[in-house]
Amino acid sequence: MDTITRLESAKTIDFDQRVHPAIRIGIALIGLFPLLVPYELLIKPRWETTLSAAFLLSLFASLIMLAASAFVLFVAFFAQNQYVCFDGRRATLTYGWSDAIRPYRETVYRFSEFSPPELLTTTWSDRPNSYDILVRTNTGGKIKFGSFEKEQEAQACLEELLALLS
Repeated sequence: MDTITRLESAKTIDFDQRVHPAIRIGIALIGLFPLLVPYELLIKPRWETTLSAAFLLSLFASLIMLAASAFVLFVAFFAQNQYVCFDGRRATLTYGWSDAIRPYRETVYRFSEFSPPELLTTTWSDRPNSYDILVRTNTGGKIKFGSFEKEQEAQACLEELLALLS
């Protein structure tokens, strides 16, 4: 769930979602483990011939593990931090994001430049539903934030946002 900050005096509601650096490092370390497979199957045995079925099977398994490693490392480096701020006094929505590689970027929208927020329900097969708030910009962009576990919490936050926008 996002960290939600409400400032009644400033008429702002902030949604902040961060991936902790320790989690990024942990995911990256997990992504390095599949690299042991190419070493153990291709480099360590010192193959005399590359035309055997065993070598081709080892090469295939190594390629799969390299792809898995690349995918996990991609997740570690490009999982996004996200910041969404509704400012009632300035009548703006500020959307900012960054990841481990790219620096923080921010876009500011006037309240007239996006549709009213709506509740988005995600149905999972192995756990309860989760709820997000979705805003669609006039340019076709979608900003999804909130990550609520209970529908009542999401609905209360949505009503609070709709009151701030009016």
